[in-house]
Amino acid sequence: MKDATLSIGDDVGMSNTCIHCHKSITIEKGTKIGAGCLIVDTDFHSLHWEDRADHTDIEKRQCKPVYIGAYAFIGTNSIILKGVNIGEKAIIGAGSVVSRDIPSGLEYGDIVFAATETNGCAIVVLHSFALLIFPFANEEL
Repeated sequence: MKDATLSIGDDVGMSNTCIHCHKSITIEKGTKIGAGCLIVDTDFHSLHWEDRADHTDIEKRQCKPVYIGAYAFIGTNSIILKGVNIGEKAIIGAGSVVSRDIPSGLEYGDIVFAATETNGCAIVVLHSFALLIFPFANEEL
């Protein structure tokens, strides 16, 4: 797209990844992106049926920048949607659909259940749409 900005840092690795940049996508240095990933900063078309019916949907589509921090890891077949900020060193599990911001250093993935400890907090992932973070009391999970 005219006036779109795609910025890819040094030592970024990706394979069979599709990037649709209509506004702004930034991928910082050292990030690794698995095979079959999709990164988009747009809905492509308006979400309102009236706009699609009268063929004004392209002009009315929503676009929001995507930012992926340094040394992040995005697992195979993941989808990164518009407006998402992924912090540095964050890990996105294979097959994830990321529709909200992921802070630096956190793990996020489409798994039935996992628990880990990061920066003094317990991270419990129930599935892609539920991420619980609570203070970690140095007890076994």
